[in-house]
Amino acid sequence: MEQVVLTSIDLNELVQLLTKNIEDIILNKKEVVINQVVNTEQKSEYLTRKEVAEICKVTSLTTLWNWEQKGKLVPKRKAGKKPLYLRQDVENFLKGNNRGSILTAA
Repeated sequence: MEQVVLTSIDLNELVQLLTKNIEDIILNKKEVVINQVVNTEQKSEYLTRKEVAEICKVTSLTTLWNWEQKGKLVPKRKAGKKPLYLRQDVENFLKGNNRGSILTAA
């Protein structure tokens, strides 16, 4: 950042310098936020079993199978033989009443 010597600057100049610096900061922050939104939108709508296990913090894929058998978290599609879960379903599962089941299942 530029150094400003206040003893040799008038008030209008100071206001202009501060305004310019603040605008630069706002523009930089805006770019960061836009990049975060774009990255979020690029996330896949569907998740693999491994991704779901990581999000739900379970170490065994058997837990996901048990949840499927109990109807708690059911995959919506298949890629070949591999089950795929809707991202929204996983988020809803984690927010819902089944959250306590994460620790007790399997």
